Formats: sequence, structure tokens, C-alpha cells
Amino acid sequence: MKKNINFEPYINSEEKKQVVKTLHGRILSSGKTTKIFEEKISKFLNAKYVVACSSGTSALHVALIANNINQQHEVLLPSMSFIATANVVRYVGAKPVFFDCDKYFNINIIDVINFIKHETVFKNGNTINKKTKKKISCIIIAHMWGNAVNLDRLYFLCKMRNIIIIEDAAESFGSKYIQGKFKGKFCGTIGNIGCISFNGNKIITTGGGGAILCKTKKIFLKCKYYINQAKENNNKFIHNDIGYNYRLSDIQSAVGIAQINKIKKILNLKNLIYLNYKKKIKKLKNFEVYLTPDYSFNNKWMVCVKILNNKISFEKINKQLIRNQIFIRPIWFPIHLQKPYKNFQRYKIKKTYKMYKNSFCLPSYPGLKKKQIEKIVKIMDEI
Repeated sequence: MKKNINFEPYINSEEKKQVVKTLHGRILSSGKTTKIFEEKISKFLNAKYVVACSSGTSALHVALIANNINQQHEVLLPSMSFIATANVVRYVGAKPVFFDCDKYFNINIIDVINFIKHETVFKNGNTINKKTKKKISCIIIAHMWGNAVNLDRLYFLCKMRNIIIIEDAAESFGSKYIQGKFKGKFCGTIGNIGCISFNGNKIITTGGGGAILCKTKKIFLKCKYYINQAKENNNKFIHNDIGYNYRLSDIQSAVGIAQINKIKKILNLKNLIYLNYKKKIKKLKNFEVYLTPDYSFNNKWMVCVKILNNKISFEKINKQLIRNQIFIRPIWFPIHLQKPYKNFQRYKIKKTYKMYKNSFCLPSYPGLKKKQIEKIVKIMDEI
């Protein structure tokens, strides 16, 4: 039986050893293993405070709650992202305002700046949307496919306008700025708060899980409080607020420890796979690999490919590759076109749907072999 070429985590005996070690310790929920995992994340990213939680979505949800975002507020966010980026805004009752993407699939910063400068007013310390009269209290920026959003100009404008920046760094663990004002800093560590995902196909995985990166002790303690059912007293079960069961188990954290211990190897393998694809696909006339920003190091989470021939569709490519047990994936369907979000405000969205139609992601898990890449590219060339 042929092996499927898919999107797999990079797992070996180390994960098993860490899990067995945790099982022998008899504490499987919010024990010392999770604390060790949080410390390792903190050390690698140089993040002051880290809260491990059940998913990237729960991280975003709690990030909004901890910053008091509610139904009185609006949140600026990209249409090009996984739908969880918008769902969490609705969880807290706030309303999204959607923006277009740039050539790296990231939120179009120029559009956001123009919107803030020309479509809002700053009054009594608040940024107010001229159209809806609602307070814009937050922006969620998503670093897409490992591409860091260029925050140099937006960061200081948001600071002046009292707009909180939440970084959705679900796809960009290990991506780092190498130029500009934030040189040397990792995605997720620049805004007011950052959120990471450790889902099964991410750079490192815990099977399902996430983390919240906090800059202040106050926000850190609020996040810890809300992921633990807003428990005031561990012995008497006193709860003075509505909390959530968003903790990460020690079993998952054990897997995470083994994963982060080999993060440099994973990033290196991912980069080699990207370069290999780029070299081989450059010879094809109907496809090209998307470039990554020169101002940042990209973790190469996904290898995204552009279709250059409008007679070739994703469906056609997918059908041909599936016959050979190779599984590709489309990029995210634009959120502003999804049924729950069609009636919310959007600003000058022109590029997002076109990029959705003309792009797809190739298998790029760390264990992918050169021969497998050659096979994938050969089939693409025959289409």
C-alpha cells in the first residue's frame, strides 16, 4: 500500500518518552509538565509571561476577554485568515470590520492606516468609527503562513489611538523580524498580547493546544484566571465570574516539550523543503512559489503556490494529485464572504478572493523527502 503524502506532525520516540514520564508522575492536568512547557515557550520566544491553553482559538478568545473587549466595541481584522480569527470577536459580542490582504496574504496595513486616519475620529481617548459610531478598541493581525505582518507604522498609530493589538500568531511560531523597528523579535511578542496554536499540523504540536503571550503580569493573571473556570479558591470552588475550561493537559504539554526541544531542527527542515520546492517549481510555466517578506524570517509553515494559468483550477490540480495519494489544500476562504459575516462592514477588499482562487498549499511537513517533492512537482508539470 502506498503511503499518502499529506500534512503530518514531526513525531518520534522523544514524544513517547515525555508522555510516559508524565504518566508515571500521576498528575495529568495543569501540573509541573505544563509549567515546564510554558517556561520553554517563554525562553524560546523571549516572552515575559506565557499561559498554555486548549487551542489557538481559546487563546484568542481569552485575549479579548482579558482586554475587556465586548458588545460595545468593534475589532479590525483580516478577511484572509482562518475563521476562528473572526469567531472569537463574535464570542464576546463585538463586531468585526474586515480588510483586504497584501501580497504576503497578511492584512493590508496601508488600508488599515488609511481607515483609521480617514474613517474614524479620535474623541475622549477613543477611536470611533464614523459610519457606525462604535468604539474601535482592538485590531487582530494574523501572520499568515508564517509571514510576519510589517507592524512598524501601525504599531505606533494604534498606540496613539488607544487601539489594542492582538497578534494571531497561530501560523507563525518561530517567525522572526530581521529588519525594522522590531528586529530580533518573534511574531506574537510585539502587540499587547499574542496567541499561538499547537494544532496537529502546526510547526510544533501538542495534538491540539495553544498559548497566550502576555506582556504584563496583570493580563497574565487574568488569562490564567479565565482559562481555569474563573476559580477564586481551589478548595472552596468559589467563582466570581464566568470562566472557561481552556487548560492544556499535562499529556499534551509532554508532547509539546519534546516538540520544542527540536524546534531548530524542525525550522531547518521546513526551510530546506521550501527551497527545494522553489527551485523545482521555478522551472514550471504554470506555477510559482510565493515569496516571503525580506524583513522577516519565515517559519515556512506552508509552501503556498500561485496558479499562473487561469485555465487551471485548484479542483483540477487536486483531482490529479489525489489519484497519486498526494493531498494538497486550498488557502482560507475569505471570511467576509462566509455566511455568518456577509453583513458586517468591510473596507476596500479587492485582492483577497483573487488570491484564494489562484493559490493552494503543498505538503511541507518536516519529514517530507526529496523524492516525494520531485514526484509532486512532476505531476504538477503534467497538468
